[in-house]
Amino acid sequence: MSCLSSFALPNLCAQRLESTLVTRTFMAAPGTAGTAGTQTFAVPNGVCAFVVEMWGGGGSGGTATGGVVGQLAGGGGAGGYLRSTVRVEGCQVFNIVVGAGGSAPSGASVGTDGGDTTFIGSGVNYIARGGQGGQLSSASQLGLGGEGGMAQFIAGGNGFVSKGGTGNAGASFVNQPNGGGATSGGAGGVGALQAYQGYAATNGYAEVGSLPGAGGGGGYIAETVGNVSKPGAAGADGMVLIQYSETRAI
Repeated sequence: MSCLSSFALPNLCAQRLESTLVTRTFMAAPGTAGTAGTQTFAVPNGVCAFVVEMWGGGGSGGTATGGVVGQLAGGGGAGGYLRSTVRVEGCQVFNIVVGAGGSAPSGASVGTDGGDTTFIGSGVNYIARGGQGGQLSSASQLGLGGEGGMAQFIAGGNGFVSKGGTGNAGASFVNQPNGGGATSGGAGGVGALQAYQGYAATNGYAEVGSLPGAGGGGGYIAETVGNVSKPGAAGADGMVLIQYSETRAI
């Protein structure tokens, strides 16, 4: 008796197939302030290609110092952005590090740089660098915005890359809003919340639900009580999104 005759073969022609789009999201670990631990993505059986999108962490805004009403520090730069289709064979594992947003400055200081996001494995090495922190302002000088992060295919792969937007420089106008990294060439990080009325923005997003990797807003002085200073806002964390199709019989 042959091996084939011992088993009932499925009637593949009579089967219907259903394809489902799967999205996996990888976030920065809480409280990492520019660094994050390694996470892994194991390619499921039957998946031969997937799309990866990645953002570096946004830089935080600088501190407004000098006690001058209307003084505004520079916004943080946005993290770089990368998108690529990765073709795979077999069950391969990729290592992922998601860059955290730069932490809000403590005291009279410049903003903190965002962390780099990396995706490495099976012949590919991708990086989306974090944005730089914004510069502090003083009584005689407005703060400059932080430079946006770059993205790069270090090894293997191809696709789309975008530098994160540079943070806006400070301005000496009362209630002048200060964006963090603006969108640059596609899905780079977006700007930060307005920083005014003596308070920095609460986070690195322009609004709830906007893209990751945004730069934080610069600090703003609304009134003087001695040599007062106002810190900038933290940058938004980076992120990695992976999408692939799974097919099953129904």
